[in-house]
Amino acid sequence: MLLLLDLHSLWDGLLIAKAVRNVPRNYSHPLPFSAIEDSLRGAIYDPFIRRIMWEGPLDKWSHQVHDWLSCSKLVPESSTSPVVEAEGTWQKVLSGLRHLQSKKKGVEINPDGDVVCPYFWSQPLQALNCDIVWPKDDDVPQLDTPEYAGVIEERMILEKLLAQGGVRLAGVLNYLFAKDENVKGAFVMDLKA
Repeated sequence: MLLLLDLHSLWDGLLIAKAVRNVPRNYSHPLPFSAIEDSLRGAIYDPFIRRIMWEGPLDKWSHQVHDWLSCSKLVPESSTSPVVEAEGTWQKVLSGLRHLQSKKKGVEINPDGDVVCPYFWSQPLQALNCDIVWPKDDDVPQLDTPEYAGVIEERMILEKLLAQGGVRLAGVLNYLFAKDENVKGAFVMDLKA
């Protein structure tokens, strides 16, 4: 239980606080994008947001941003893909719930839809949990080490997760508040335009 609490406080607080403190000074100056700068509030974390945007969605993750909003449909249960085999029990539960739903009109049971898809979006996070988040040591490991926190910082994992969450939240809000009733799916304004 101690490790779980430590990981929770580490990922939801300590890693973010460390990243905010260690942002290079060049990000204390405004970026040449009014869409970003107009959204900042003059807070201590503004340089961190600039770094995430400049090095992430505007650079190394620019080709991935639109995929962060996609909602892939679940693979049919009859498929023999490893994903379906590994999730056979979950698929059976969903199939049973869908069968019950077909008998009665109501809210769709499938957690993934056209706009939000928590199941699809969580799949890479499950791999991240196994590969990095949960330390492999049997003893309570030291988390502020180059082997753990250093890898997270080097790969910008925290920054990418925050960017993905921000893009997905923006997409859902854009969808909810879109004036055109025919708009389907989520969208985010193009920052490079």
